Amino acid sequence: MKAPALLLTIVLYCAAKNSHHVDLSHRGLQTVPTNISPTTASLDLSWNCLQSIPNDSFVNLNSLASLDLSQNKLTRLEPSAFGGLLQLLFLNLGNNQLLLGYKSYPPTVFHPLEKLEILNMADNIPGQRLDHPFPNEIFSGLDSLKELSIDGPDDGSFGPGVMRMSQLKSLSVNFWESGGSLRPETLAYFSGLPIESLVLLCQGLEAGTLRYFPFLTRLSLKTNGITKALSALADLTHHNLTYLTISGCNPGAGSLRDPENLILTRNNTVHLADICVRHLDLSDNALIHVGKDVLVGFRYPECVESFRVNGNYLSIASNGLSLVSLARFARLEYLSVSPGREYTLGMTDFSSEQDMPEFPDGLAVQLTLPQSLRVLNASFLGGSVKGIPDLKFINAHHLQVLDLSYDNVDGCTFVMSGLENLKVLNISGFDCSFLSPKFFSHFTSLDVLVAQNCRLNTGLQQNSVAAIFKSQVNLRTLDLSSNNFVTLNLDIFKPLKSLENLILANNKLIHLPETIYELVSLKFVDLSSNIISSLSGKEIKWLASDLPLQTGGVGRVSFSHNPFICTCNTLNTMHWLLEGSAIVEELCSLTCTLQNGTVVKMCALQSQLKNMDVSCVSKFWLTFSIVGSCLITVVIVLGIFAYRYRWNIKYWVLTKFRRVPVYKELTNEQYKYDAFVAYNYTSYRWACIDLRKVLEVENDFSLCLHDRDFIPGGNIQQSIVDAMNSSRKIILVINKAFMKSEWCEFEVQMAGMRMVRDGLEDAIIVIMMEEIPVTEMSKSLLSLWKDITFLVWPEDDPGDERIFWSRLLHGMAR
Repeated sequence: MKAPALLLTIVLYCAAKNSHHVDLSHRGLQTVPTNISPTTASLDLSWNCLQSIPNDSFVNLNSLASLDLSQNKLTRLEPSAFGGLLQLLFLNLGNNQLLLGYKSYPPTVFHPLEKLEILNMADNIPGQRLDHPFPNEIFSGLDSLKELSIDGPDDGSFGPGVMRMSQLKSLSVNFWESGGSLRPETLAYFSGLPIESLVLLCQGLEAGTLRYFPFLTRLSLKTNGITKALSALADLTHHNLTYLTISGCNPGAGSLRDPENLILTRNNTVHLADICVRHLDLSDNALIHVGKDVLVGFRYPECVESFRVNGNYLSIASNGLSLVSLARFARLEYLSVSPGREYTLGMTDFSSEQDMPEFPDGLAVQLTLPQSLRVLNASFLGGSVKGIPDLKFINAHHLQVLDLSYDNVDGCTFVMSGLENLKVLNISGFDCSFLSPKFFSHFTSLDVLVAQNCRLNTGLQQNSVAAIFKSQVNLRTLDLSSNNFVTLNLDIFKPLKSLENLILANNKLIHLPETIYELVSLKFVDLSSNIISSLSGKEIKWLASDLPLQTGGVGRVSFSHNPFICTCNTLNTMHWLLEGSAIVEELCSLTCTLQNGTVVKMCALQSQLKNMDVSCVSKFWLTFSIVGSCLITVVIVLGIFAYRYRWNIKYWVLTKFRRVPVYKELTNEQYKYDAFVAYNYTSYRWACIDLRKVLEVENDFSLCLHDRDFIPGGNIQQSIVDAMNSSRKIILVINKAFMKSEWCEFEVQMAGMRMVRDGLEDAIIVIMMEEIPVTEMSKSLLSLWKDITFLVWPEDDPGDERIFWSRLLHGMAR
């Protein structure tokens, strides 16, 4: 659907004013807009409905450096579609319907793009059979191109036109949808180009294909079966590669039927073993086993700095990868053997049908690591390790990150030693309901500890583990999410004098744990997804002034996804969150339940906070009046017993109401005003002109009109009460708008209280400006309806107006 022209113009104007990037993606555009700012440097038109790009569509965008036309329905580009784009560096035409031929790409279409460095033409219509020679001319204008992503032709080879891209350093070719094996001659014309990075996606890859790329430093292969990719490495024997990625090579059922695709052996890795590669990635290939002699056969083990076999089905339980074999890799710094995910927060449980054997008590196991290893990801290894012995890591003095999350460890009663220099430890998913006081004792240099979903609500409540973190004096980040905490041991965090980030998300905390008050270096507290409904005065005081993060100016606290309640009883919490806090993270993500059960966003209440204050005050006075009436009723019922105990009762009454102001009845001469007039702004003209003329000008009565007599900036409630107490009469000018106003309702309640307090029913004069059914009256006005006579303003008959003014003057008589 095409965006409205006015809305589109506004979006474009705002984008041009605020940034050189204009984002018009996901707008249903069918044509390229003509009113784009000529200063635009980056334009995103992806995910629209463009079918073609006419000539000179961007001719006025001389500063454009980046253009994204991906995810449209493009079938054709006009010969001068990119005319005027002399500064364009990046062009994305991916995921359209552009055939690799002159019908979609006219020979001169790229000629204006003299500075283009990155071009994506890939993921268009799969299976592009060429009925004519390869369209060599479309590459003639790409002399500056350095990166090219393109779909491979499934019938024939790339032509000599690609040789004109003399500066091409990165090539990505997608043959996956075309099927079949990639023949060597298909890429032969790329042989004279300085290509350093190559990505090939194909069902099969014949030997000899890679010999045309002598300058390669980065290679990524995806084939249907890992053995096909490994065989093609014969062309790179003794070659030096910075990155070699062979990933996702067993996606189909066919490749999984061949055992050679599931097991790495010395035979099928013979060519891989003859390459000097710094970063080797064999992830996500559905491998179930790596032979012990595979790593031993690597001719250049000193080249390898990182090795990834994560996302496979290897596990310690099946002896899938031997750490001993890695001892030869003297420069290995990163090793990932996780069958699950890379190190992230919020991982889910992982289970395996194969369990580890139970170790006898007192047994210690030594694990020898490569001396240079800095990061070890051994998460999600499966099995259920019962009675795990003490673990001693050898050669781990350089190890800084260790991820053992979700390894199904049953019980945290063992000790891991040899990790004194470890900086980051993830033990999420361990069952630490049984926790040894010495479990963390050897992690003396730890900066980050992640212990999510470890059942620590049980383990940390034991008296013996009150000082469980006594060795972690340098710890800066502690994540204890998803441990079902209701409270925390008061002494648990006392040793953590350097802690800056504390994550207690997804627990069952009702209040802030008092133990966090001892954290003098704290800068961030994550209390999201707990069951905190309000904050106490002590908690607000700590958050507002005592919390160290407040003084640093960069502190934050997260309360998102907590069931806050917004009522008169939690006004202090609302005021702090909405007005007094600069440290609450994502305030508009907080929700709040009102008295009637409605759930609203917290920030939506910011403009209503003052009205809520008034409403809560009104409710207080109403409650006060009800309580007073009940007490009077009790006194009347018990009056026959009052005489005997009159002095006792008098003392009790004085004590009970000692905080209530005592008002002394004033004489007519002592009143400041003859009448206080309460009216809605819709009756302003009648009250301040007509009424004032009759009473003040013509009859010398003194009126208090809030638009004229209230002091600007003063408290509105107090001004109303003071005006009523200083007035001999109270005139209420009632209409339907008056009934809907909270301030007017407050004035009616105060007038009723004045009448009850002074016992003078004639102190209130009610003027009905329009007919209001009794059923629509508020309770406070209905109570006056029963006790006093109302005056009705006649709208049409002048004779009735004279009667009205006569009756009003009679009521105002001194």
